[in-house]
Amino acid sequence: MKTNLNVECKNLATIIDNLATGKVTCEISNDNFTLKDVIDYLNGFLDELKNLNNRIIDGGNTPELLKEVHDKYNELWMFQLEFFVDSLPCVVGALWRYPNAD
Repeated sequence: MKTNLNVECKNLATIIDNLATGKVTCEISNDNFTLKDVIDYLNGFLDELKNLNNRIIDGGNTPELLKEVHDKYNELWMFQLEFFVDSLPCVVGALWRYPNAD
């Protein structure tokens, strides 16, 4: 059983870097958003995920923190419906399976 979100944070950081350098693509279905908006959103999400991860490392997988992980999964799942980013489904899936992912 997984005890923290280190891998998910690392994978999301890599996806953001790859978006910024054009190594992965993003399909944006909303004309009011740009690639920069997507990157900014994902950077903010990553900061929140890192904060949650630090709290998990300090306090363990409490029911409250596991609910927050589930909430982050829901948020990222909804995001990917409007902004499909290559490789992002792997992070979404890992959050969905947490803490039972290997």
